[in-house]
Amino acid sequence: MARNPHALKMVTWMTEYFYSRVQNVITKYSITRHYQSLNEETGGMNDVLYKLYSITGDPKHLLLAHLFDKPCFLGLLAVQANDIANFHANTHIPVVIGSQMRYEVAGDPLYKEIGTFFMDIINSSHSYATGGTSVSEFWHDPKRMAENLKTTENEESCTTYNMLKVSRNVFRWTKEVSYADYYERALTNGVLGIQRGTDPGVMIYMLPQGRGVSKAKTWHGWGTKFESFWCCYGTGIESFSKLGDSIYFEEGGKNPTLYIIQYISSSLNWKSRGVMLNQTVVPATSWDPYLRVTLTFSPVEGTGTSSTLNFRIPTWTHLDGAKAILNDEILPLPSPGI
Repeated sequence: MARNPHALKMVTWMTEYFYSRVQNVITKYSITRHYQSLNEETGGMNDVLYKLYSITGDPKHLLLAHLFDKPCFLGLLAVQANDIANFHANTHIPVVIGSQMRYEVAGDPLYKEIGTFFMDIINSSHSYATGGTSVSEFWHDPKRMAENLKTTENEESCTTYNMLKVSRNVFRWTKEVSYADYYERALTNGVLGIQRGTDPGVMIYMLPQGRGVSKAKTWHGWGTKFESFWCCYGTGIESFSKLGDSIYFEEGGKNPTLYIIQYISSSLNWKSRGVMLNQTVVPATSWDPYLRVTLTFSPVEGTGTSSTLNFRIPTWTHLDGAKAILNDEILPLPSPGI
């Protein structure tokens, strides 16, 4: 990303090491032995390798990326079977992210369908109202979600971190509001909600969903398990470093279009159109249930031109309660969620 040749050399050397290691496992033992190793949290290996291949064009990097696609899981999604119960959630979400990158790099439409189907089944039958997923790190029977609430080990923070990536990719492909709505729920509850406000830097690992359960009793629940500590502090800290990466999306072309999908106080220098955008948000509260957003636009050094802007009207909005005003003129609005 920073065009540092030493960094690229380091990554390609590491890839050569892993290529030799995987080759040895397969030739000395079997391909089954290699695939068994993918039953643990191997992380985003296929995602990284597809990205590397897009830089180097080395067929070895593409082959190794394919070997980190997990056929027994992606195959289920390819035939659109909602049969992910008993799979370890954070082992498999990164595999899906890698399959999304496979589509973007190699152009294989099957992997676009896999990523979209996976996002849809998580959103419809394997997530809580908060947008989080998993119980005790696994997916269970989607028809018995209430059973998940008997434990406080709900909504692992690592799964939220990775589902944000999945939903971000699907939104970029489809521009459908439902995926932006999901991103909002998961970001608000599963990222902002894991930070201990009185003690910055302390983050919760599991977000309990049961009735009357308090987060205060689970802040340090990860302390007795090293894996949990690492998951929380690895993905937890990275999530907070990326709070601004999915507020605005630009669709390129002769007449670039801007999508404003998250309402978060922020500023954007829209360089391709010579416009500075400032967004100020007054969040809804228990005593004032209206979300108020003010956006101001100003040309940068007099170079501003006419532009197309798309604003998300969240699905949770009531049409009779939503209002848009431009320079004191009330604008007509489409139905929420469109």
